[in-house]
Amino acid sequence: MNKSMLMTFVLLNMACTVGAQTLADSWKFIEADVAPIADVSGWETVQVPHSWNSVDGHDGGSYYRGPGWYQTDLDLTKLESGKRVFLRFNAVGTAAEVFLDQQAIGSHLGGYSAFAFEITDRVKAGSSHELRVRADNTHRPDVAPLSGDFTICGGIHRPVELIIKNSVCISPLDHASPGVFIFQDKVDAAKAELRIRVLVDSKREADVPIRTVVSLMDATGKTVTRTEVTTAVASGRVESVNTAITVDKPHLWHGLEDPYLYDLKVELFDNDKCVDQYSKRIGLRSYHIDAKKGFYLNGKPYPLRGVNMHQDRAVKGAAVSEDDIRDDFDHIREIGANALRLAHYPHSSLSYELCDEMGILAWAEIPLVNQVTHDPGFAPNARQQLLEMIRQHGNHCSIFTWSLSNEMYHKKTAEPMGLLRELNALSHAEDPTRLTTLATNYRRKPLCCLTDIVAFNNYPGWYGSNADAMAGVLSTYNKVGGSRGIGVSEYGAGGSILHQDLSLKRVDPGGEWHPEQWQAYLHERQYSAIMNAPYCWGSFVWAMFDFASDGRSEGDRPGVNDKGLMTHDRKLRKDVFYFYSAQWSSEPVLHLTSKRYRIRNTSDVSVKVYTNLKTVTLSVNGKALGDAEPDALCSASWKRVQLQKGRNHIKVSGMAESGKAVSDETIWVYDPTALKPKPMAVRSIVDGLFSASNVEKGRSPKDAFDGNAKTRWASDKRGAWLARELSKPAEVKSVGIQWFNGEERSYIFEVQTSTDGNTWRSAYKGKSRKTAGIETYVFDAIYELNHIRIICNGWQGSSWSSIVDVRLDF
Repeated sequence: MNKSMLMTFVLLNMACTVGAQTLADSWKFIEADVAPIADVSGWETVQVPHSWNSVDGHDGGSYYRGPGWYQTDLDLTKLESGKRVFLRFNAVGTAAEVFLDQQAIGSHLGGYSAFAFEITDRVKAGSSHELRVRADNTHRPDVAPLSGDFTICGGIHRPVELIIKNSVCISPLDHASPGVFIFQDKVDAAKAELRIRVLVDSKREADVPIRTVVSLMDATGKTVTRTEVTTAVASGRVESVNTAITVDKPHLWHGLEDPYLYDLKVELFDNDKCVDQYSKRIGLRSYHIDAKKGFYLNGKPYPLRGVNMHQDRAVKGAAVSEDDIRDDFDHIREIGANALRLAHYPHSSLSYELCDEMGILAWAEIPLVNQVTHDPGFAPNARQQLLEMIRQHGNHCSIFTWSLSNEMYHKKTAEPMGLLRELNALSHAEDPTRLTTLATNYRRKPLCCLTDIVAFNNYPGWYGSNADAMAGVLSTYNKVGGSRGIGVSEYGAGGSILHQDLSLKRVDPGGEWHPEQWQAYLHERQYSAIMNAPYCWGSFVWAMFDFASDGRSEGDRPGVNDKGLMTHDRKLRKDVFYFYSAQWSSEPVLHLTSKRYRIRNTSDVSVKVYTNLKTVTLSVNGKALGDAEPDALCSASWKRVQLQKGRNHIKVSGMAESGKAVSDETIWVYDPTALKPKPMAVRSIVDGLFSASNVEKGRSPKDAFDGNAKTRWASDKRGAWLARELSKPAEVKSVGIQWFNGEERSYIFEVQTSTDGNTWRSAYKGKSRKTAGIETYVFDAIYELNHIRIICNGWQGSSWSSIVDVRLDF
């Protein structure tokens, strides 16, 4: 048995905490529907978090939505008798059924919240038990979300915990909450008043007096305030223990400027023995929204400037690790955003914890997207998911609003207003200290005026209107929002690092050409209007990262929404990333735009930077060409810069206020014979460093580069291309290609090379020579390249092409 699955429970802190184990390894999985007693010997071994849509959820077309089964063993041989045992699933998409020793112990509907079961009466100390989970992401009319512009992943995509507690404990069973609820009723510079509710759960044979102690420590560990209350807890009951604490002259949590956190601890004592405890780092803060002046934090103006983010990553889907989440937040820290909309569902607890620690104001949301149904189970499920979100995450100081829906429409088939009113009332009843909101692209007042505040999704210049329409849009929405004030919950544009075009011509958002420059330009125009609308309490870029939306077919690849500031794999920052970091970051920023447009076919160019430096100097090939100061959008440029034929070293430099020298540089190649980038089909199926515009099922682009004569790439599309990206630049003089059934067919093709993946030059063009093995095609010159692609145009009247192997001659 894997060592990480061995339960060794040690009493800690006078037995306050008995033990908790994350069940990550040694899971078996099958993507099928089977019986709870099915043989698992042929199942795949996986780690949890896991999703079966990690790849097919972002490759375009459709993805598997159905059942899958998981199995693992619980080794309780070290468990002490008399302890209570719980299972907590942090999220399973979308419906879950849980079996212990092949007997059902419970189920859950909803793919983004935690749920928990007690299994004390079903296990024995000193024994081992089998755990099985049936997960199912099949579309259901009784479970939100019904739809959405994102992939709804199946699987156990967040951690599973085995929790051991004493017979008297803080209950983990109330909607899988921590069993402790902290409400900041009143907070200002003079005083902070907090209410705390604790759920004390007893399985003792007799009633017992339990002392609940609440302590608040400052960042140095010094106790600031302490209170205790003794409650008679009946056997088999859960008692709600209520108390309060006051902090005089609190050190306030003030966003990015000062994310100060206290430590709040709740301890349960049976006589003088601590039997359970809960600890939470909390920031003390207050906020309000002025319809004319925007967002205020602790009584001071604090415009929210943030991003949206999905729980999603390339080749992982929703099954992201803690390291992945921390990496995402490092990028958010780098860009300098002070707010984050965690769309379109509750995210992991770690995400909200990092918002607390970093001083990021968080928007939390349930997955009520686009529509509702008349199914009798749908409204109860929506209410359940709202309660789960509030109770599981309500202790996070960073959360300023509970969002009830995204882009809900009035529909004759199922009107959403009644349910939304219920959810609004339920949110206020559960948590009267926070505002409610919703995100909409609908202007009808009944919907827009239902919650405490409202925000709008709008994409001027991308979907409808023009690039400068945001100012008018904001003014119109502000009239609709009235005394609520307005936010911009989504805005932005798509952009591909593979597409470079300086013309700034409007593109088709559903088309295949999404230039990086057009994306950045639209953000400049949209954000400029937001900056000049003081009544706009907050804005959230859509989105921080490209994300999986398998139904999409646009941009440089299917299955991905490319509106991110960074790529889906987090490897590359788009130019627009630096536009925002120049606006928001406290660190020095200096970024040359259009660096990926390396080969130019004109000598007369413009050079543009995003920077928060006061002055920037440009030099070309070592010659200084003058200084420029950034404008209000942190942009500076030099016009009519002349390039020499061949390589040109472009460098910009400046000095930060700290005295630190900052620079950025690139190489642009002036080649008047280079092919001009143009809107063309550049859709790609990516497999590591290999890609293709089209594939026949089961014929990956990687198969043409693996040296295996039994595998091959194939496409039935004329003009389809097969490409490889090199790990570093190399000089290549020829390419060898083995064509499928090459001895019988003469394939028509062209070989192109590129240094940046955007601008291509033809290196060889012709037909294959009907050879059974590798045919070598010598280039007209030795090319330095990072990318090579083969454009295939079929053979002898057929549009179909297939390549067994490709070899480069360095």
